[in-house]
Amino acid sequence: VVVCAMASEAQALLEHWRLPRTRGAPFRLYDDGHRCVVLTGIGGVASAAAVGFTAAQVPVARWFNFGLAGHASLPLGTTLLADSIAHQGRDDTWYPAPLPTLRCARAPLLSHDEVVRDYPREACCDMEASAFM
Repeated sequence: VVVCAMASEAQALLEHWRLPRTRGAPFRLYDDGHRCVVLTGIGGVASAAAVGFTAAQVPVARWFNFGLAGHASLPLGTTLLADSIAHQGRDDTWYPAPLPTLRCARAPLLSHDEVVRDYPREACCDMEASAFM
């Protein structure tokens, strides 16, 4: 299962895999029996609800959170793998399973409850990843 907040984040995957839309409410699900993409909507509450809903509906072997995040200095479009995920103002930190064969830059990711424009120096910022975890 690939979890995306917005259709714009999922568009390339949906086109590449040619996934049919199989459910429209409460979350848009695209599923061909082997791969599934769910669109959560924006924010942590929506992400957590969509993950729970999808887990109850679709047999899942692997989960991926795929989306956009801001960064203070990296060029727009830089591909990163989150090596740790935390939520601003909370004590929890998650460390996703490493993907050693994936050769791309890695960075910590910090989720926020609202859109931020003042990014910390070394972390990416989003609104959904900590709820996904």
